[in-house]
Amino acid sequence: MTWLLLRTIPHAEARASEKLARFDFDNHLFKHQVACVRRGRVVSRFDPAFPSYLFVLVVTDARLRLQEMWEYFGLLSFVTIAGCSSVDLALKRLLGMALANDVLPVDNEEGARFKFGDKVQIVTNSHFALGLEGVYQYRVRPGRVCILSPWLGQLVPVEVNESDIDVMQRRGRRSGRRHNRRHRHRFQTVVKDFAALRAA
Repeated sequence: MTWLLLRTIPHAEARASEKLARFDFDNHLFKHQVACVRRGRVVSRFDPAFPSYLFVLVVTDARLRLQEMWEYFGLLSFVTIAGCSSVDLALKRLLGMALANDVLPVDNEEGARFKFGDKVQIVTNSHFALGLEGVYQYRVRPGRVCILSPWLGQLVPVEVNESDIDVMQRRGRRSGRRHNRRHRHRFQTVVKDFAALRAA
């Protein structure tokens, strides 16, 4: 049996997780509990911690069967990472931090440098991934944080030193620029080795 990281169609993580469970595919969908306003009231909801990603336990013989039902489950592809041990290690660490039902804590400490959803960038000159952009998720432990960063065209969770990142500065509008024109951020670097970056 092997734990694999799978990508789902957008906004279909919960449905995919439920359908996989019905067919005896053990899986983990990590979530954050967030507050939102609905009809004038503050309510709680669970959002995917890593949108469009699931950890699924797959027997070697069942991999083909899973691919044959790709569309039914709402899956798009396997996320290929150098070595299955990287997936196992990432999952082990996430499970070690998760609360009941795979809910990951959100760092809401007063005075914290970052908050969930902040756009951040690696700014340490000596870091091999200098300039890498990502989205802040939560603090793993003192001095280490988790961000979502691009890897082979997909966003994956990456653990980095808190001191290596900073919040990206928003660029002001240029004079004479049309008001309805959107500024699009492009990731400057694609991480080629997920395991190496997590160990940095």
